[in-house]
Amino acid sequence: MPTVDLYGTAAGDGYVSRSSSTASWSDVRDNTTGTSSNSSSTHNGYAIRATAASGRGGGTVYNCIRVFIYIDTSSVTTLPESGLLRIFGATSGNAEVIAVKATHGTSISTADFDAIEGWDNLGGNHAGDVTTYAPKLSSWTTSGYNDFTLTSDALSDIKNNDNVQICLMDFPYDLRAATPQASVDASNYCGLFFADYGSSSRRPYLNLQFSDSDSIFFGTNF
Repeated sequence: MPTVDLYGTAAGDGYVSRSSSTASWSDVRDNTTGTSSNSSSTHNGYAIRATAASGRGGGTVYNCIRVFIYIDTSSVTTLPESGLLRIFGATSGNAEVIAVKATHGTSISTADFDAIEGWDNLGGNHAGDVTTYAPKLSSWTTSGYNDFTLTSDALSDIKNNDNVQICLMDFPYDLRAATPQASVDASNYCGLFFADYGSSSRRPYLNLQFSDSDSIFFGTNF
């Protein structure tokens, strides 16, 4: 079965975070902008995060971090038969992670915190509002690639769009709006490598499989 690998672009991948000592998880999770962003790190051990911790002097400190990935798919003109989003883990692997369709561009800023198709900032479970690009992973390796199986929506967008934008986010607390608890969720995060890494050995990429009957795709004859 012919395969094609498409790697993420360094300018369009990174993370956006929001943290606050507040009385409500929704004050952090449902905000329109982050408090910080980064699109130049090679890796981050806390890149996908939904945590709660006891603050100094009382109160709760909530942290929410979302990863955004941008991949040029303009050369794919045939619908892939199947595919994987492959993310190399780093440092920590304690969260359940899902991949959904994002709407950011070729740069990352704090304004992209809610750049997720179908997302609103009104609170509540958004599992039925977003476009799922890959089901959640309940375990996360920190020493190799984590493989997300692409949905039919993702495969269709890869064929029909010049690029795909992906958000990796925590599943139970961020997407579904459960509230993390300081007593048990202080380390609910996963780390990963970004497209800025020095070689392709740990960069995010799409691994696409095509039917043997597809003789022309990716601009090449097979």
